[in-house]
Amino acid sequence: MEEASATQKLCYYLIGLAIQRCRMCETLCRVSIVLKRSSVAVSHLSIISISDTGVGSSLCEFQDLEHHFSDNTEQSCEVGTEKCDKVLSITTTDAGTQDKEIHHYQLRLADVLPRSRLIQLASTPKYGGEFSGTEVSLSTQESISDCVTFISHLCEKIFLLKMPNIAFELVVEDMNTLNVTRENLIVENGGILLPFSITNLERLTSSMVEFSVRHGNVLDENCWSCLSNREQFMLGAGAASMDNVKGTKQVVEAVFVVTRVSESSNIPCLRTGNNFTKVLYFQDFMPCSFPPSTLNALTCINWQKYGLAVKATSLDGNGDAVLEWEDLPYFMHIYLVVHNYQKEVFIPQTRVNNQGSLVKKAIQLALDDLKAKYTGFFLSKHALRIRNYVPDLSKAIAGLILSSNDEDFIGDCASLLGMIPSEAGEQGRVESCISEKILGVIEINDLKSKKGEGARQDLFEQEKNLEGEERDEDEDEDADDEGGMLDWGGEF
Repeated sequence: MEEASATQKLCYYLIGLAIQRCRMCETLCRVSIVLKRSSVAVSHLSIISISDTGVGSSLCEFQDLEHHFSDNTEQSCEVGTEKCDKVLSITTTDAGTQDKEIHHYQLRLADVLPRSRLIQLASTPKYGGEFSGTEVSLSTQESISDCVTFISHLCEKIFLLKMPNIAFELVVEDMNTLNVTRENLIVENGGILLPFSITNLERLTSSMVEFSVRHGNVLDENCWSCLSNREQFMLGAGAASMDNVKGTKQVVEAVFVVTRVSESSNIPCLRTGNNFTKVLYFQDFMPCSFPPSTLNALTCINWQKYGLAVKATSLDGNGDAVLEWEDLPYFMHIYLVVHNYQKEVFIPQTRVNNQGSLVKKAIQLALDDLKAKYTGFFLSKHALRIRNYVPDLSKAIAGLILSSNDEDFIGDCASLLGMIPSEAGEQGRVESCISEKILGVIEINDLKSKKGEGARQDLFEQEKNLEGEERDEDEDEDADDEGGMLDWGGEF
């Protein structure tokens, strides 16, 4: 994939600002991206307009624009060869809906002196009631088709977040001397049909289920022949947060989706490269590359605790983090998405220095969620080794019970196992019940922290409620747990 041009990087930044302004608004909002092909006289010039109906713009949002709008080539700054005039036209309602005027500015990114870059133009009065919003436009010689492709892919990824109050629109207009044609390429409600009451993490989980049925992670083609029902999905979600230095809360959310394609399926789309997981990463509701400084968070996770083994972690050519698994069954695929954002919107965005620790904690909580919800899966090697002895142990204990000539003893044992005495005589019934009890205890105890074992789960205890128990996600496993692998021998 080719590196994005300076114009595309600028569009990315401006769309991100529009989303933040809409997040600050409590009503339904729209983000519109309009690409205009100019008249025949200047056929190589195009206009890109990005507007929103959010709270109105704070001019400090644009203070870092020159950093996002550099071509890294001296030739691009020469008159007549640059792809953009580096002049932004900004129209905004500074004070939101209560502002009586619409303000106009011109931002000249090419100016050497920072104070001369922003020029305030004459304002115009508001008509038509209370409203707020911002529009930023620029002229460019960038190919409209390239911009459409870039923005379309960007919006498709943004839609995965299912933002509840933002609709998106991508429009291409041809402007010539005869007429104006308008083509709506994207009209997306961004998840408005979902209840407003559900959390961002719930929306992200719902989106990842939809994403995981798409052929080879293609964003616009579903494959229900591979994954025909929700029982073929295992979902785990977790969130970690901390307060920033400026009083806002930084939140990191992680969602795992584990899918199992039928072994008899002849559809290869999810088998190809299934030992690799590309981590989808979002920053402040915008897709972006995985921060290199945070990659260590993936390597520090104790994957063996969950029956997984990571062979390598790396960044690909697009800046995405890639996990390479060891010995993952060929019919399995693992998806992972991480979203790092500020709970309270603050512009310009504030960053935290230790976001890697939040990423690690959120992923571990998502793995804990998987392990707790799907008993029998994601067991450590230690638990798997113990489980191998269960059949022989169950058979031996059942033999001891049934070999007794004391009917009262056999009846008491049956009651202790949750059976009625008459069931003890059924073929294999006692052995099966003992095996089930032992397996349940192994699975539950595997969830518990080895630092605070306390009272281990009783073999005959019926309740398996672990709610409220605190687990240390940074615990170290025994040396025997190294290299533990996921056991998919049982039914899914």
